[in-house]
Amino acid sequence: MKLNKSKHCLNCHQEINYSTYCPYCGQLNTDKKITLKQIVKDFLGDYFTFDSKFFRSITPLLFKPGHLTKEYIDGKRVNYILPLRLYIFTTFLFFFIVTLNTKLDFDKFSTSDFNSEKNIEKQDSTKDSNNNIAVFGNDSTTAKYSSPIKFTYDDSSESENGFSRYMNNKAKYLQSLGPDAKSLFVKELLNQLPKVMFFLLPIFALILKLIYIRKKMFYVEHLVFSLHIHTFIFVMLLFTAFISFDYFTLIIIIIITAYLFFSLRNFYEQSIAKTIVKFGLLTFLYMLVLFPAFGILAMLAFVSV
Repeated sequence: MKLNKSKHCLNCHQEINYSTYCPYCGQLNTDKKITLKQIVKDFLGDYFTFDSKFFRSITPLLFKPGHLTKEYIDGKRVNYILPLRLYIFTTFLFFFIVTLNTKLDFDKFSTSDFNSEKNIEKQDSTKDSNNNIAVFGNDSTTAKYSSPIKFTYDDSSESENGFSRYMNNKAKYLQSLGPDAKSLFVKELLNQLPKVMFFLLPIFALILKLIYIRKKMFYVEHLVFSLHIHTFIFVMLLFTAFISFDYFTLIIIIIITAYLFFSLRNFYEQSIAKTIVKFGLLTFLYMLVLFPAFGILAMLAFVSV
C-alpha cells in the first residue's frame, strides 16, 4: 500500500497537505489499493495487541487482588485491557462455554435417560400424581448453579386473577414440554442473567461508595473496582465448567471470598480490622440485593420461555 498522492484524507476528506497521518481522524495517508499483506498485517496487529494486553491484565487480576484497579485509577492504562472491555470479554466467554456445555449435557441427558421406557413410565406416573414437572439436578454445569426446580400449577380456578391465570397457563405449557422444559428454562436463565448483572454492578459500586464514604473517592472508581471483582468471579466460575469433583464449588466460593477481602484491603488501604468489618457489611448488604435479584432472574426466565 503506497502513500496517497492526494492532499485530502480518504476517510474524512479533510485537507492534510500530504501528511503521513490525518490529523483529524488518524488514518494513514495511503492510496485506495488494498493488498492481502495489509489485511493480514491489520488483523495480526489488532490480535496480538489484544492478546498481549489480555495476559498483562489477567495475571494481576487473578494473583494480585486490587492491583489492577489501582493501576487503572493511577492512570497506568496503556498496558491493560479497559475494565469494561475485560468484563464484557470474560462474561461473553463464560456464557458461551456454559451454554455450549449445558447444551451438550442436555443432549446426553435426553438420549441416555428419557429414551428408556422405564423412565418414561416413571415420569408419567409422577406427572399424574403430583401435577407438576421437576428439573432434576445432575453433574452438568447447570446443576452446579441451581437446585431442583419445579413448575407447578393449580387446577382450581376459583378467585383466580389475571396474573395467577397467566402463571398457571405458563406452568401448564412448561409441563407439556416434558424434559425439554429444563433446557428452555436454563437457556432463558442464561439469556436474562446479563441484564440482571447490568444492574448489580452499579449497585455493588454504590454499596462500596456508602461504606467507604470517608475515602472521598469518585463513584466511578468504585465502579471500576466492581467491574474487576465481577470479572474475577466469572473467571472462577469458568473453572466449574471444566472441573467437577466433590466440594469444588465450595473451594471456588472460599477463593472468591478471600479474593474480595484482600482486594478491599489492598485497594482501599485500610487496616485488617476495618477491612473485616466493612467486608462483612458489604457482604450482608450485597446479599440483600442478590436474593431478590436472582428471584427476578428466575421470574424473567419463567415468563420468557
